[in-house]
Amino acid sequence: MRISLFAMAALLMTCAASAAEREPRDCLNNRSIRETRLTTDQGYFARSAGEWWQNKVRGCTLLGPDRSIRTLSTITRQCSGDQIVVFQNFSQQEFGTCVLGPWEPVADEAVPAPPRAGEKN
Repeated sequence: MRISLFAMAALLMTCAASAAEREPRDCLNNRSIRETRLTTDQGYFARSAGEWWQNKVRGCTLLGPDRSIRTLSTITRQCSGDQIVVFQNFSQQEFGTCVLGPWEPVADEAVPAPPRAGEKN
């Protein structure tokens, strides 16, 4: 089955429009987060309730695809203003803390692909 370029463009515009129609959020519920991605230059991405959200974690140069984060909050949400600890998953070496910003909706195609095993950003 072949999809015409027109149909593909319409589908991409629909996905982009749906992300644009969603409002930024202050918090994401931890239980609804199903997948995350960390990038060096674009911040922190989380898929929650089937939709992708981006947190730019402004001013944080510690993030990367080979690292993990831990929130320092005692509530079950990740909210703007919460501190996160950035660490290397294998060695548990901590690199420092950063502060989350607002969660902004993004279209699926704007989310970076996960790194392959052993690959760094």
